[in-house]
Amino acid sequence: MTSAGESGRPLAVFVAGPLHLFRTSGLYYVRELLRNYDVIVVGETSYAGNPIVDSVRQWQGVREIAMLPLYHNKWRYHRVAARLARRIAAMRPALLLQHSDVFPHNLYFERAVPADCRRGTFANGMTLDLEQDFRYIRADKIAEIGRRVHIPPALARVLFFLRTKWNAFVRYTMFPIFFARTTFEPRLDPATGYLRKNAPKPSQFRLMYTERERELHLKDFPTENVVLVRHPLCTVGEEVHAQLNFGMIEPGIALLPTWGFLTDLVSRYGRDEALRVMRTGWRDTLLALRHRLGNLPIRVKLHPAAANDPHSRDLMSDLAREIPGLTVLAPTASAEQLVIRSTCVVGDISSILWWSSMLGDRIVVSLNAWNVTLGDEFSHYPAVVYVRTPAAILDAQLNPAHASSPDLPSVTDYLKACGGR
Repeated sequence: MTSAGESGRPLAVFVAGPLHLFRTSGLYYVRELLRNYDVIVVGETSYAGNPIVDSVRQWQGVREIAMLPLYHNKWRYHRVAARLARRIAAMRPALLLQHSDVFPHNLYFERAVPADCRRGTFANGMTLDLEQDFRYIRADKIAEIGRRVHIPPALARVLFFLRTKWNAFVRYTMFPIFFARTTFEPRLDPATGYLRKNAPKPSQFRLMYTERERELHLKDFPTENVVLVRHPLCTVGEEVHAQLNFGMIEPGIALLPTWGFLTDLVSRYGRDEALRVMRTGWRDTLLALRHRLGNLPIRVKLHPAAANDPHSRDLMSDLAREIPGLTVLAPTASAEQLVIRSTCVVGDISSILWWSSMLGDRIVVSLNAWNVTLGDEFSHYPAVVYVRTPAAILDAQLNPAHASSPDLPSVTDYLKACGGR
């Protein structure tokens, strides 16, 4: 039997993932879970000192926000994750809801919780074709190795392969044996994106938000129980934003490009031509939006993963020189607060566009001007204005997005219906 929390309510363990994912989904899930559960949140050391996290810590029913060491600190990460999983499992939670079931800490929790604890995962962003999506991640990491040690791409690929094989052995075999007397078989290697479709399925359900996301996910994991729900942003977002004082919407354009595309263009055209092609696309798009919407201020923020990419930094510097009134924010700034305060959000396939379209009441634009795989993903999302060229913006219907369909059950409704209390 699972036990009740300190308030007499059942206990939910919510494993939220990195800080930027906590901001887009985690804090809304916590708020929704608090309707029926006491909640223990498991985050990362990057949560320490964050004002949003500090506010969530004070919400009634949040029993604890535990923090895992960063993933690359292997020894300490595994030691803390294994101990934390055993400690929380002893409280006999009724629900374990995680951002993923493939990282070692996710698997420590899956193995430790009691058999009658309901176990699920949730999508933190729109689900793309995983194998293709990770191709960009691999290309970016291989390019980083080549820049760092000054070797040709072919040798960088060999070093990347050897490094990831060794890391997989350490993270899923060596340390789990030492700390938990077991080994793990993840369905996906997070470092490379390589799938193992026949690996054990630890979770009982996965929460997603659109039929398109379910379709792509089932292509990779055809036996998974995918459940469509309303994202908690759509059910508790207004009260969360008011409580956290996220600010009010004001006229402005937010540019939020993803990362990985630029590396692909550099390998295709060379550095200078790739920067020119991407800079021209974004410049002409922003100027077209200003032509339609007025001379609005423009704020640009890089994806956190691009913070140390010299190509991305050069791209932003060039844009700032060419467009008056454009401000480049630090990559560590909150993309969510930027979206909440903007009337128009533009990007390529960044999941922040997906988030923005669920938030509603903003014009959301996806540009697919560079002939890259996955670039057309937002053509499947009616709430997003999808264009192939900047010039197409001049004739596009720039209507604000509407929030997610109320016809789907909320997370609370689904958990009640399936016996998750």
